[in-house]
Amino acid sequence: MKVVIVIADKPNRNGRIYPRSELEQAIADKDAGVCGTIGMPEGDIIGDIIGNKEASHVVRNLRFEGDALVGDVEILDTPKGDELREILQHTSLDFRTCGFGDNDAGVVRNFVLTSINAVENGA
Repeated sequence: MKVVIVIADKPNRNGRIYPRSELEQAIADKDAGVCGTIGMPEGDIIGDIIGNKEASHVVRNLRFEGDALVGDVEILDTPKGDELREILQHTSLDFRTCGFGDNDAGVVRNFVLTSINAVENGA
């Protein structure tokens, strides 16, 4: 399933702006895809979750279509993947970036993408 992850150069729901050049750099080494979970990791868990029992999906073929960063979601055969399948039978979810970088007056710089997570619409 193809999903829109973020629109470059426009404020997201958190008011942050991700410049296209930052996003292009963040996905440059993600040929194998980016894993994710249901919801956003809490606390200090912002690192790479590949291989983690919490992984529910992987987003592959990250690319731009116009200003939108999009990718293809592959649901994993894991307990969290089964949970994601069940949720998607009843509702839709958004897929959002998770990572770290510098917040320069609302513009994200030096962005390192660690996961792309499935969240409630509007969350």
